[in-house]
Amino acid sequence: MPVVYRKRSDALIQRAIGDEDILLNSSNGHVHQLNASATCIWRKMADDMDIEALAAILRESFTIDPATALADAKQFVTELNKLNLIEIKELE
Repeated sequence: MPVVYRKRSDALIQRAIGDEDILLNSSNGHVHQLNASATCIWRKMADDMDIEALAAILRESFTIDPATALADAKQFVTELNKLNLIEIKELE
């Protein structure tokens, strides 16, 4: 079943520091620093984007092959899901 991803906006504060973003989850006080590629995805991420769209963001921003972009996008959503910073929605 296909899935899409979206940022959690409740209680999340984002600040840019150069090429990287800092995310503060005000509900639990946790601070997360995103690296350059994660920041690139985060800044362009819109509601209900699938993994291919997230990988395309990386391909457009960095000189990487499609397989690497897809693997990096999967790692991005896996890590941010563990941190409760994104939502995953299954499509019917």
